[in-house]
Amino acid sequence: MPWDAVRHLDANIHRPSDQLRYVLALLFFAAALALDFTPLARSLPSLAFIAAVALSARFGGFWPALVTTVASAAAVDYFFVSPPRIWSFRPIDVFQILFFTAVCLVIASAARQRFEAQQLAAQERTVLLEILDTISEGFLVLDADWKILYVNPQGARLARTTPEKMMQGNIWDLYPDLKGTFVEENYRRALAQQVTVRFDLYYAPFEKWFHITADPTPGRLTVFYQDITERKAAEDALRRSEKLATAGRLAATMAHEINNPLEGITNLLFLLRHNTSLDGKARKHLEMADQEVSRLSHLAKQSLGFYRDHSAPSRVDLEHMMDEVLTIHHRRLQAKDILVEKQYDSVATVTGIPGELRQVMLNLVLNAIDAVEESGRLSVRIRNTRDWSDSARPGVRITIADNGCGISKEHVPHLFEPFYTTKKDFGTGLGLWISRELVSKHDGWIRVRSTTAPGKQGTAFSVFIPKTGLSDDVQEASPSQIAS
Repeated sequence: MPWDAVRHLDANIHRPSDQLRYVLALLFFAAALALDFTPLARSLPSLAFIAAVALSARFGGFWPALVTTVASAAAVDYFFVSPPRIWSFRPIDVFQILFFTAVCLVIASAARQRFEAQQLAAQERTVLLEILDTISEGFLVLDADWKILYVNPQGARLARTTPEKMMQGNIWDLYPDLKGTFVEENYRRALAQQVTVRFDLYYAPFEKWFHITADPTPGRLTVFYQDITERKAAEDALRRSEKLATAGRLAATMAHEINNPLEGITNLLFLLRHNTSLDGKARKHLEMADQEVSRLSHLAKQSLGFYRDHSAPSRVDLEHMMDEVLTIHHRRLQAKDILVEKQYDSVATVTGIPGELRQVMLNLVLNAIDAVEESGRLSVRIRNTRDWSDSARPGVRITIADNGCGISKEHVPHLFEPFYTTKKDFGTGLGLWISRELVSKHDGWIRVRSTTAPGKQGTAFSVFIPKTGLSDDVQEASPSQIAS
């Protein structure tokens, strides 16, 4: 029976008013008395009166039933005990009347207890339904044929429909995409083995996570389900934080351990440069080695991108900085025969921390080189412009575009998440995340557009840096600061 029908029946289980209770008792007595004068009931007149007592107890309670009992005992003695219409006080008649009265009282008491039990059960069901109507979890009841017998309002809201629609049919008809999945497997196992099952479900049409508990009873399956999307997001954020903390400790350890021997090598190279026995060719090779060691030392400090430049903000020439970055990657560009197209405005300077802005450019250019096939094209554009969302903010927009393989749509929303990479075996998933953090620190933004359509594939990253993103009280950056 649907639970709304149960609620309707429970609402109608109540006693009439006091006056009506006694009126009903007298009516039941009168009906029994009239019935006992018929030939059919005259042989056993007590049965009709006993029925009247039971009905009085059922609809009126114990005291109206007691009135019916007394009236019925008097009527039996006066009308039906021989001789009739004479009050009889013979012992045998008195015993019969007392026996009749005792039976009626027992019936009245039993009827009263049953009625009170029904009332209590009705109250408990009403309270249960009220609780189910107000809980934050979805709740539904399935029968053995998977028909939904009841669903609470929250359950219907989570299912994005109404209780009436859900109770019209089979759960697999309502959600055919769940049939044949582990959801159906768990439900069937719960019913077949009479065990409680719990599991998490990501329902793609709603883009929501649900925690589901299926609890069986014979022929029924009660299902609690709640939206845990926010909890899942918090757990993912915690895991990412733990990964970042671990990576940070690893980076610090690597920087410390690598820098120690590098300092020794740097000192040895310094001594060799002052050795007068070396010829010009050897000194040139020594100078190249010194440059590579210096570069390795800088990479060790960056340690997977966790290095931060704590120098003061200064005026940064982004054109000069981009040329420096392209020079660093010159060998890789040359090895893949990549054509570099540059379009610079005459003066494109911003206020920022040189090392951090340089790191952003390094990451974006390196990603573009990795994406481009041999004989590909890399376009770099630096222009003075204004913020798209606030025309009152002047700044510089850096666009780095390539004609590589492109990035599929499902990857784009996750590109700036830590440890998310499309490079499979050789990507750390930190470059774009760090780049976005550094750009945000400069009160700017970074955006991406990409397509994998044949003949049009490619990716373009746009970075906007406001002219005065950090501070107006700055000094001009020298080339050595920019390169550091």
